[in-house]
Amino acid sequence: MKNLLIYTGVNKKFGDEDLNLIKIQIDNCLDLGWNRKDLIIATDFPFEYNGVKSLVLPDGLYYDFDLLANKIPVLIYLISNKLVPSASLFWCHDLDAFELNKIDEKELGLENFDLGLTHYTYKPEWQFGSLFFKTSALPIFELIHRETLKKPHFSRNNEKVLTKLIKNNEIDPKKYKRLNVSYNIMKKFLQTIYPLADKPLKVLHFRPSDALDIFMHSKNSLKIPLMNERLTRIFKYHGIR
Repeated sequence: MKNLLIYTGVNKKFGDEDLNLIKIQIDNCLDLGWNRKDLIIATDFPFEYNGVKSLVLPDGLYYDFDLLANKIPVLIYLISNKLVPSASLFWCHDLDAFELNKIDEKELGLENFDLGLTHYTYKPEWQFGSLFFKTSALPIFELIHRETLKKPHFSRNNEKVLTKLIKNNEIDPKKYKRLNVSYNIMKKFLQTIYPLADKPLKVLHFRPSDALDIFMHSKNSLKIPLMNERLTRIFKYHGIR
């Protein structure tokens, strides 16, 4: 499996918080046993940290109307230009979605699917913050891209489009699998989501500047720390405590 992080936009550099997060991501992946060759950091500017260099993309691979929803144009470019291996499964996730416990490819059960998708659970929308895909998902990504461009005024347009396409059966249900919410735990409605999540939790999705207390310091409705000691140690190494 390959671990894919995407960061493109108008600034051609990581923002201050994001620069810290990408370093945490790389250190966390290596700590969990990922091979450097399986980490793909797709950016439109050069970047290197801890022996991992970014794959530098051409400019323009983002939605200028929604800079938080740029995965689709990058995924289409990577697959169409054969910049990623066709035989692999990929985990593509936001910069603030952290692997808490090791994800094993076999546990996902995606042998017969093109996509593994996570759902908000507490509202009727599918997520793009943590998804698994094969290159055979290219036609689905192209469909989402075409539909996204039709209504560019929506925020988080990709997720709204994905939800609409699935609801209307415009994406073949045999092509995707709904994964357990454990693969994208967010800060909202934890009392609802936590009991539904497979344990141990796999992915915590939060911005430290916004929700560190919730995940590291037990200041949540569950009254428990959601981060384990291993991930906490990496955050503290990078000055986030």
